[in-house]
Amino acid sequence: MKKVQKMKKVQKHRETLRSSSGGAPHISDMRIVLLGSRTHGKSSSGNTILGREKFDTSKIKDECVKREGETAGRHITVVEAPGWFYNHSVENTPEHVKQEIVLSVSLCPPGPHAVLLVIKGIWSFTETHRRVVQEHLELLGERVWSHTIVLFTCRDCLGNTTIEQHIERQGKALQWVVEKCGNRYHVVSNKKSNGGQVTELLEKIEEMVAGNRGHHFDFAKIMKELKMRKKEEERRAEEWKMKAQKHRETLRSSGGAPQISDMRIVLLGSKEEGKSSSGNTILGREEFDTSGQTAECVKREGETAGRHITVVEAPGWFKTFPVVNTLEHDKQEIVHSVSLCPPGPHAVLLVINAIQSFTETERRAAQEHLELLGERVWSHTIVLFTFGDWLRNTTIEQYIEREGKALQWVVEKCGNRYHVVANKKGDGGQVTELLEKIEEMVAGNSGGRSIEHPPKFTEGLPDDNSRGDTGYDSAKSGLESELIKSFKQLSAAASTQSFGQQKPPLRPAHTKAPCAERKVFERKVPFVDESTITVNYDDRIGRGSYGTVYRGSCQGTPAAVKMIEIGDNPVTTNEFIVPWRLSHPNIVRMIAVARSETHVLIANQYIHGANLQEVLYKDTPIKDEDKLFVALDIAMAVEYIHGKPIIHQDIKPANIMIAADNKKAYLTDWGLANLKETVSMTRGDHQSGALCGPLGGTPPYMAPECLVECENCSTMSDMWSLGITLLEMFTNSKVWSYSSNQELRKLLLKKKNPLAVPTLQPAPCDIVKPLIKYKPKSRMNAKDLVILLKSKVDLTKRYGYKW
Repeated sequence: MKKVQKMKKVQKHRETLRSSSGGAPHISDMRIVLLGSRTHGKSSSGNTILGREKFDTSKIKDECVKREGETAGRHITVVEAPGWFYNHSVENTPEHVKQEIVLSVSLCPPGPHAVLLVIKGIWSFTETHRRVVQEHLELLGERVWSHTIVLFTCRDCLGNTTIEQHIERQGKALQWVVEKCGNRYHVVSNKKSNGGQVTELLEKIEEMVAGNRGHHFDFAKIMKELKMRKKEEERRAEEWKMKAQKHRETLRSSGGAPQISDMRIVLLGSKEEGKSSSGNTILGREEFDTSGQTAECVKREGETAGRHITVVEAPGWFKTFPVVNTLEHDKQEIVHSVSLCPPGPHAVLLVINAIQSFTETERRAAQEHLELLGERVWSHTIVLFTFGDWLRNTTIEQYIEREGKALQWVVEKCGNRYHVVANKKGDGGQVTELLEKIEEMVAGNSGGRSIEHPPKFTEGLPDDNSRGDTGYDSAKSGLESELIKSFKQLSAAASTQSFGQQKPPLRPAHTKAPCAERKVFERKVPFVDESTITVNYDDRIGRGSYGTVYRGSCQGTPAAVKMIEIGDNPVTTNEFIVPWRLSHPNIVRMIAVARSETHVLIANQYIHGANLQEVLYKDTPIKDEDKLFVALDIAMAVEYIHGKPIIHQDIKPANIMIAADNKKAYLTDWGLANLKETVSMTRGDHQSGALCGPLGGTPPYMAPECLVECENCSTMSDMWSLGITLLEMFTNSKVWSYSSNQELRKLLLKKKNPLAVPTLQPAPCDIVKPLIKYKPKSRMNAKDLVILLKSKVDLTKRYGYKW
């Protein structure tokens, strides 16, 4: 019914326009501007309108692009403006992008007949997206809505759903935008060559222009304001340049700056700012891995511009997260970074990319993280701007001026020391100038001293100082122990799950949390704002016992977002408390956690691939050699958590992710895990190092002592579960044949061997058999399993080295 009403409203609107002033006259020279967020199909829509490939669809635009052509008897000019991030407010959009949006309307003088607001037709459109659209569109003024049509893309992806049905289903946010545009909208399929859809769009534009009394969008007032702003900006930018030059001249005049033959540098900054690329630029070769995020400090050395350079890169923080929300492991690594180049670094380079907006929130985050090294770190810091090639005709001083007080505060806090690099260009001059700036700074720092005695970082450090192959242990903070106390004490009994069915696995039971404990949870949990995490509800990855996982993002970083209904369930708490303290290359990394009124949203590292269960039974089976590496990956992850100590308690193929590109394996799902606070040495033998905790798990993978004897789980119970998982992987078959959990218990009580054991090849048999022994103390531990697996694979083939 609503759909019919919507269609009637649109039809009536078009008929009204046609009847006014004798209909809509044909526009022989039509001008169009395309606006919208990134990746929503602006370039493809421009090509569809012009009927040929005029716009490059392979890369994201950072400035306006203008193209012309003949379509449906009209000369068409199309201008595409750079897109904004779909979940970033206008405050977070870089100034140069905002200026390009405003500039777009001047590229088709005397002004565009239509602004097409491009929205992907299959996208879930939320209130956040509505606000973002409104803020960016109104950079052109409130009256721009009278000249705007919503252009929906991906028509072919809607299937049998009409665009009216889609608008209705999306709810008030999208409906507000459509109504704000006077119920003017159109839908196109950019993959199909259909001239009729373009002709209809052009007719709608002509009808809109007729309704605007034949007027196009007039930009004269906007451009006058833009020119005045630009002139003032250039004046202030020149002041910044003169201020920096005067500072350098003062340093040079005080005896000069001697060359430092052995220079030490630390790179700090938020994630995805270009720290690794900057390290490579400084050293003049590919020393740092730029393909992924740095989980722990990396140190590299080389010869550059007649100097021996040591560069240490520390893990980055999320740019809008306060220090309290940063993983304790990462904070510890930041502090640790300055000790990796003894007696201390000559310079800390605070890396900031010059293509994104720098907000007050980011300023506070930078200050808090940098001051983990103490207040005096600022005297040894230079701001290093990356993506200098993206600035094009904009100077770095103009960028600093445009970004406003937040960025200017940081630059001034660093004594007006800054430098800009283009990491994609091999320009030795930019590095030499940077090194000279460092030498000048050191000369001004009390006779050239480096940071010799970094402050001790004690807040939230681990209760042990062990450091294994994978890096520092992460912290157990007061917050964490309070949460664990509030929720872990509630554990006692369990329900069951049949293999292959979507029922909850065995888990500790719970009671309602006392009011005081709930207040601790509400007050102390380091939740980020809900808007930080974006969920694409149309792209469901999977569904588990306690939540649903969707594809999404956190601050632009791709993420797998798990949504768990809020309740008095310790599983919910485990899902973010456990990964909060973990950092390992074979464990799915938690990015952030937020909460809505009804759900907890956990943004985890997105792994492009599938879980092991799907790989074994749905996809092409993985090679035997790759299976050995999968076994090694998971064994190393288990060795790492048992060292915390943490018992996973639900190791199974469904909780192991396999990356599609390199078959790397990741352990995930911590709902049933037992932390140090619930693990004790009350049973088990000290020689094996078995640690125990409350009962839980998935029956086909549970150890006999847990499922049959209902005793506490232990690290050795995990080893049984891992053994059953590996047995299933190596044989590509189910391990047990049973019709009920009671029948499975009988098999375990009689100490029967799993059905698949006789089919094992000799090499896998040597791996699996020591893990599935019925006596826990007889099982191989994780450390010995890792050693065994390393002896059976060619480590240089995957990692390029042995360790």
